[in-house]
Parts: sequence; C-alpha cells; structure tokens
Amino acid sequence: MKRRLILLVTILCVAAAGMLCFMPTAYANSAMTEWTGTNSSGSMVVGEDCPIVVRSERLVFDVPVFPDDYYGISDTDAFEKYNAYLTATYEFYNPEDYSVDMRLMFPFGAIPTYMEAGFDLSSKYAITADGEDVEKKVRYSLSSSNYWSQDFVTADAVKKLRDDYASFGWVNKDTIVEKRVYRVYGAKESEFYTVLGTDASSDLMLSANFTWYQYGDSKKSYGVWVQNNGTFTVYVVYSGKEPAVDFSFMESVDGRSLNASLDLQSKEVYTLKEMAANSNPFYGEGESAKTDWFNIVAEAIYTDTFSPYYCWGSGNSLDFVRERVICWYEYDLHVDAKSSVVNSVSAPLFPSRSDRYEPSVYTYDYLLSPAKGWADFGTLDIEINTPYFMLDAEKAGFEKTQTGYKAHYGSLPDGELSFRLCESKDPELNKDYLAALMWTLVILMPCLCFAALVVVITAAVVCGVRIGRCSDENKRRRAGKAVALVAAVASVVVCLIAFLTAFVPITGLISQIFGVNLAIAICGCVLLVAVTVGAVVLIVKKKNEYLSDDGIETTD
Repeated sequence: MKRRLILLVTILCVAAAGMLCFMPTAYANSAMTEWTGTNSSGSMVVGEDCPIVVRSERLVFDVPVFPDDYYGISDTDAFEKYNAYLTATYEFYNPEDYSVDMRLMFPFGAIPTYMEAGFDLSSKYAITADGEDVEKKVRYSLSSSNYWSQDFVTADAVKKLRDDYASFGWVNKDTIVEKRVYRVYGAKESEFYTVLGTDASSDLMLSANFTWYQYGDSKKSYGVWVQNNGTFTVYVVYSGKEPAVDFSFMESVDGRSLNASLDLQSKEVYTLKEMAANSNPFYGEGESAKTDWFNIVAEAIYTDTFSPYYCWGSGNSLDFVRERVICWYEYDLHVDAKSSVVNSVSAPLFPSRSDRYEPSVYTYDYLLSPAKGWADFGTLDIEINTPYFMLDAEKAGFEKTQTGYKAHYGSLPDGELSFRLCESKDPELNKDYLAALMWTLVILMPCLCFAALVVVITAAVVCGVRIGRCSDENKRRRAGKAVALVAAVASVVVCLIAFLTAFVPITGLISQIFGVNLAIAICGCVLLVAVTVGAVVLIVKKKNEYLSDDGIETTD
C-alpha cells in the first residue's frame, strides 16, 4: 500500500511538472560577504555593519527574445544567440573618512531546466566600476529547494559559498564512493524489478536509475527496472565500514517475488572528492568551481533532500542536483573615502515559463529585499526593454514607453519584483490546465460527498439519541419523523449535487467546452458544503422545535 501511495504521489508530481514545465528562477541584488576599511594611519577597520550606502539603483531588463525550449551542451551557437540579459547599476557612496574594500556576491538565478550545466555564463556579461572592467568569478551553491526563489535568503545562501571543501556530518572529501555494476540473469521474465535494501540508520546513500523508493523506520528500499541478462549501475556512498546491501526481485511494485540471480561485474572505488572532480559539469577548470561542485554534492547527499528520481546517470554526471544550483558572480570593489563608485553588473536572464496559457507566459523575478542590507538605499528605477506585452503592467506600477515599460520608486519598495511577459496582451488559459482542474473536481467530489453524508447522518443520530430520552411518545414520534425526513432529503440532495458536479466536468472534457462547465462544477462544490451545513442546522432546529428543553422528560 505504501509503495502504491509513493507511486501515485510521484505520478502527480510528474504531472504537475508537466504543467509548469520550467523551473522558476530569480535574480538578486549584490550582497556583501566581507569588507575592510583603511584610514589615513593605515590601520584596519572591520565590522559587521558596512558604511556604504546605495544612492540609486537602475535595473534594465533587455528581453528581445524568449529562450528556446532546450539548450543542450552541444547547442553552443543557439545559446550564444540568446541575448536576453539584466543590467543592475548601483551608485555606491562611502560617507566615512577611510576607504572601503568589499567582496560582493551577485546571485543571478538557478540553472533552468531548459539549459544544461556547462555553458560559459561569464564571457558575454561584464561587471564594471566607473566604466572599467572588474574581474569576476562564477560561483555555485545548492539551494534549499527546487523552487529556490520562494525561500531564498541572501544572508543564509551566501554562507554556502566556501573556499574550502566542507564537511556535512559523515559526508566529507574522504567519504567512499563505490561504482558497482551488476548483471541480472536466470529469470523467466524478460523485465522486472531488482529491489535494493539497506539499513535506514546507516551512514549510507545509494544512487541509481531508481523507478521507485520507500523509506521505512528500519530499512530503505529502492526499485530498479531491469532486463534479464542486463546490467545496472549503483553508486554506494558510505562512511566507515562497508555497508550491507541486500537484493531481491519482484514482478511489479506490489507484485509477487521472482527467482533470479545477480553477479557483481565490476567495482571501482573513489573518494567523494575524486568522484566530484571527475564529474564537474561547470564551465572552466578553476579551483573555486571544483570546490563549489564538491560542496553541492556533499550537502545534497548528507541532507538527503533530493529524490532518487534525479539519478546520477551515465558518465558519473551527478545530474540529480543540477536544477537546484544557484549561480553567483563574485567580485571585489574599492570605494575611496567620501567618494562614490558606479558599479554595473550584467547577467543572463533565465525566466520561468508557464504553458498554462496560450501563448506561453514568461515570468521574471528579481529579489529586492537583499538591498535592505546596505546602510541606506535611495531611489530605484526599472526599465524593461522588450517587444512583448507586459501583463498587469499598470497594476504593478509600470507605464508604457516606446521601448517597453518603466517604473520609478523614491525608496526601496516592500516585497520583491516580479513581472510577466507574453507574445499576446490577453493570453488564454490553456484548456489542458482547465482539464486538469476539472479532473481534480471529478476525483474530489466523491470524497466530499462521503464526508457530507457522514456529517448529516451523525447529526441525525445524535439528535435521535436525544429524542429517544423523551417520555412523551407523541412528541418523540413527531420529532423522530421530522429529523429523519430532513436527513433523508439532505442525503438525496447531497448525492444529486455530487453526481452533477462530477458529471458536468466529464461532459466538459468530452466536448472540450470548459468555461461554463467549470464554473458550474465549482459552484456545485460550494453548494454541497452549503447544503451539508444547512441540513445539520435544520436537523438540530427540528429537534428543538418538537422537544423544547422544558418538555423533555427522561425515562431514567
């Protein structure tokens, strides 16, 4: 039963991912990781609160095109032609009588699902200070969830950027990784599951092309769909003594056990540091990229927050965490005493895409809240240069210009910046999305109907017990009939509403006419709840009508 539930949840998650086909991404203001100040005597001034203020910030989003559906690592030319980018220009001012040196991090988004890791995210984009180029590095870290823009806190996220190889509990650079290749043979069936079992309490992580998995109190089980006389690869990550892994074979997830044999064909042993170094998907060979990738892999293994459905895959690519990688620019900035510096940061734009609409809608998020970390913040100007339509522009405070849209703020606004672009100013909700909603109503309605009947019948029974204590047979008979009649009518009405509410979406799905049918179905759900509440109130009222408190006499 648990395995069926896990499989059902997985199917629903995959369906949801199909509806929201691209992961959301976001962009944030430059965040400071460290700073030092040198006064005229040459002594160092170091503190938590940096004196630098932001006199103004100008955000320019240049969106001449939307991204393609996918950029494979071999699609270098196509990626080079994608020229949507963001430019954030700050005027930093140092009010103190000593100069300040800062190390800044600019998070510019997660690697989207439509782009493989490994593209050069640096050469096309520049960071300048008063017009002069500033040297930068591309850094990487692991987000706390797949939807990193929803819970991204710059102060917490920047702590994950380390210059050394970090340790996470039992996971460190010396942790053992075994690449094991097994062959399965001797089964009567051509295809079936090989089930791997491990002790849930051990310092152990398995990775393979798992079809399903189950975590229990004492055991972890993983199912790999295999072919008879075929091979499969498992990566065993552990600390200390080599752990035991047992194997069994099953016809299906909840099917009967099978007889088969298994041989270990080969075993290669690495340290986690070696495995990560051999599979680094990031551009460049810099030491920081190697360190970042190791720390991402080590943290993901230790926290065990990734699903085995994100498999390591062939070539030891460790691809299961690709969609949770946050990209940063790291650079240094110097501001003289009583002086200002104009700092400009350009970065690629990777929007999320929603196919719930026709045509698709692209969402661009920019996190304004990190700017609250500066000593003070002045004005904010936003420009969006694009040939596309900005949805809800006036509601968001933007006005139309010849090149796109713009907005001005006298101070840092509350909340984050989010805007949507589309090829049409009035995109229509996709019928596939409406169909999914209607199917939800079809599945939900029987559950609501059952719950409503339970509530009505329970109310009738409780009132019936109260009525049964009355010594007046005439009152008892009349009250009982009234309560039973209300309960019976309410039950029939509840079932009728449930039937129609489930039937209407089905007819809409068959005829592909959604609008009115969907509205009727939603109203049916609301009406069912209202009828249930009304029936309970009426049952109690009828009981009180025939049996007032003064007229009840118990037979005790």
